[in-house]
Amino acid sequence: MGNILNSILQFISENVLSVITAATAIVSVCISLRTLRQNSKMLEESSRPYITAQIEHIGNAFYLRFKNYGQSAAIIDNIELDENAERVQVEDYITVFEDFCGNTIPPNYSFMTCIRQDNVSGEENKISIDIKYHSAVRKYTEHVEINLAAYKKVLEARRNIDRNNAEVVIGKTLQDLVFAVEKQQ
Repeated sequence: MGNILNSILQFISENVLSVITAATAIVSVCISLRTLRQNSKMLEESSRPYITAQIEHIGNAFYLRFKNYGQSAAIIDNIELDENAERVQVEDYITVFEDFCGNTIPPNYSFMTCIRQDNVSGEENKISIDIKYHSAVRKYTEHVEINLAAYKKVLEARRNIDRNNAEVVIGKTLQDLVFAVEKQQ
């Protein structure tokens, strides 16, 4: 009887140890997979492209600017403007966004077009823009709504510039001069 009891206890202890070891291994694998997924998401979020639209006020002109604030390049798939956004574009530049489809936008690069603030009134102050783009890894969509009424009374919403950086001062001044000449024609 003692041999049988010893055999049973030995069998149970060996199998319990195996079950505990297997359960520990399974839990470790699950934790590792979850951690890898989280790290992958965090890495993507920190290195993905991020394109958005904003209003830029330079001199007496307002521009609709698209900029890649992300850390990697983006390829524009489509830019959809609502009726209000289409209405405030300068007629010569109506197709500028269609022309950008398929182009690569590097990090910190932007492109912009002049908008007509005089076409904005009443309930038509808001414009909606959908931007579809992709990176080498994934597709993205951004929806941007801009209330133009907030910019209507702005006299000068330009960023403070470093007066010691002559290139920036010259660039902004030239943009203002070009707009003033175009406005007089």
